[in-house]
Amino acid sequence: GYAGTSMDLIAQEAKVSKITIYKHFQNKADLFNHIMKKHCEKIFQYAPIIKYTPTESPHTILTSFCNSFVEGLLQPESIGLMRRIIG
Repeated sequence: GYAGTSMDLIAQEAKVSKITIYKHFQNKADLFNHIMKKHCEKIFQYAPIIKYTPTESPHTILTSFCNSFVEGLLQPESIGLMRRIIG
């Protein structure tokens, strides 16, 4: 889990030095935010921007968007990341 993970352990798992990590990220929170941002970018590839279509009702458009968004959340890598965070 996040709380129990140190930068030393992250460096060890990544097979890099802690100095290398700190060259890219100020602290563990900065690294975590970067990981989450990149992951959310992947999720949003499944949820296209909402496009207004005059022939479709707002309900239909929003339902389609939400279904796509949830599909992204249910991808195996999303579930795996959430489990690691919770753990």
